[in-house]
Amino acid sequence: MRQWIWCGAAVMAAGCVSQTTWRALDDVERELATHAREEDEPTSAPARAGSCEEIVARVVASHPSLDALRANARASIAEARAEGALPAPELMLEVWDFPIGDPERADREGMYMAGLAQSLPPAGALDGRARAAAEEAREALGEWSERRRELRADAAHACTDWAEAKAIDARLAAAEDVLARMSEALRARLPTSDDPLAELARVDAERARVRRMRAETETTMARAEARLAAWIGESTITIEGEPSLRVIDAVPDRDALFERAMRARGVIESARASARAAAARADAASAEASIPMFRVSATYMQMPQARAGLGASFSMTLPWLWSGEGAMHDAARARAEAALDVVAATERTLRGEIAAAIAALETARRALATIESEERPAVERALGAIAATYASGPADLLAWIDAARALRELEVEDARLRAAAAHAWIDLESAVGGPIETEVAR
Repeated sequence: MRQWIWCGAAVMAAGCVSQTTWRALDDVERELATHAREEDEPTSAPARAGSCEEIVARVVASHPSLDALRANARASIAEARAEGALPAPELMLEVWDFPIGDPERADREGMYMAGLAQSLPPAGALDGRARAAAEEAREALGEWSERRRELRADAAHACTDWAEAKAIDARLAAAEDVLARMSEALRARLPTSDDPLAELARVDAERARVRRMRAETETTMARAEARLAAWIGESTITIEGEPSLRVIDAVPDRDALFERAMRARGVIESARASARAAAARADAASAEASIPMFRVSATYMQMPQARAGLGASFSMTLPWLWSGEGAMHDAARARAEAALDVVAATERTLRGEIAAAIAALETARRALATIESEERPAVERALGAIAATYASGPADLLAWIDAARALRELEVEDARLRAAAAHAWIDLESAVGGPIETEVAR
C-alpha cells in the first residue's frame, strides 16, 4: 500500500517546477531588461564630443559583441521555460482487425480506437533542468558584463596610447624649439667659430632625429584613432582636446578593492552561475536516476454496431534495473565540482590582477617622483648653464647637444611613465569592475 501511495505522490509531483525557479527566471529577465535600458538611456552626463570619454562610451554602446551576448541570454531564458514544460501530449489512432479481404465490411467489423497519452518526467527533473537553464541565462549576463568591461578597458587603453603619443609629440616639439635656438646661436657665432659648418651639421642631425621621432608619434596617434574607429564601426574618427594622463595620489585598500571586485565583476557572476547550473543539472540527473518516468493514457474504443468503451493505461520506467542516468548523475556532479574550482581559480586571478595593477601604478608613481625631485632639476640646471656659457663665450657644442638630448629623453620618459600610470589605473578599475573614487594629481 505504501508503494502505491508513494507512486501516486510521485505522479502528482512529476513535472512540477517550483515557484522559486520561476521567480529566479523572472529576476534574470528583469536584469536583462535593466541592462538594455542602461545601454539606451545612460544615467551619467554626456561627455564632450570627440573626447576620450565620449569615444569610449560610443565603443561600448555600438559594439555588436554585446548584442550577441544579450541574445544568448534571451535564448537561455527561452530554454529555461522550455526545460520547465511537460513533454507534449501524444495523440494515438489505432485500427484493429480491419477486414482486409473485404473492406466493404469495415463499417461492421474491426475495432477503431483513439487515445491521448502524457509522459510525466521524474519529480525534480524538470525543476532541476529549468533551474540550470535559468542560471545559464545569468551566466550569459555575466559574460555580457565582462565583455562590456573589456571593451571599455580596451578603448580606454587605446585613448591613453593616443594621449601618450600626443604628450610626447608636444615635448619633442619643445625639444625641437631648443635645437632651433641652438642653431640661431651658432649662426650668430659663425664669424668666430673654428668649424661652423660641422657644428651646424651636428645640430641639424639632432633636429632631424627629433622630427623622425615626431613622425613616429603621429603614426601612433593615427593607429590609435584607427583602432577606435574600427571598434565603433566608422571609417575615421578624430580625438579632440588635450591629452589627460592621470597620476593617482592614493590607492584604496587592496582588500576593499578585492571585495568590490567579487561583487561587481561579471566573470565572478558567470563562474558562480555556472556552478549553480551544474549543481542543478546534477539534481535533475539524480532525480532521473532514482525516480521512474511515468506515462498515463486514456483510450476511446469503438467496434461497429457495438457499444463504445473507454480504456486507461499506466506505465513507468525502471531506472533501478539498468539505465545510463546513474552515470549522467556522476558526470553532472563532477562538472559541479569543476565549476566550484573555476570559481576559486577566478578569485585568485582577480587578486593577481588587482595586485599587478597596484604594483605597476606604484612603480610609475615612484619613478615620476624621482624625476620631479631629482632628475629634472639637475638636467635643467646643466642645460641652462651650458646655454648661458655658449651665449657669452666659448663652450662645448657637444656638451650642449648632450644636455638638450638628456632633457628631451627625460621629458619623453616622463610622458611614458605618466601613460604607464594611466594604463595601470585603467587596469585597476577594470579589475575591480568600475570607477574608483580617489584623488588625482595632474
